[in-house]
Amino acid sequence: MGIHDIWCRPGPGTPWRIQIMLDEAQDGLWVSRRDTAVHRPVAELGAIGAGGIPYVTPEVLLYYKAKKPRPKDETDLSAVLPFLAPAQRIWLATAILETYGAHPWVDRLDVPEQYRRPPQRDLLDELPYDWEQR
Repeated sequence: MGIHDIWCRPGPGTPWRIQIMLDEAQDGLWVSRRDTAVHRPVAELGAIGAGGIPYVTPEVLLYYKAKKPRPKDETDLSAVLPFLAPAQRIWLATAILETYGAHPWVDRLDVPEQYRRPPQRDLLDELPYDWEQR
């Protein structure tokens, strides 16, 4: 897929309002375009907020922001970190290490030692992830 982002705004000269991110999925499994070893079931990519608005799970969004963190990405990580469940932190740390290698966010995620080093290629399939415990 050549297009990964669609930005929308009401008209020329107005601020951008919506970003639509596009990525690959096959047989109900999302596969990161940055690293095919990073994947998860499509059903676990999002949730519904209190106002009924769907959103991408924070760990997946932070995974993309981790590529080249800007100050606003650091702010987002700091804001979300207290709310990430252990399984979300482990998934994010493992995905970051798999794709980007050593990264300062991994220490901030405070995950068990076995998740602080680059994973084996199939480890992401075996991560403890219970959506109900997030």
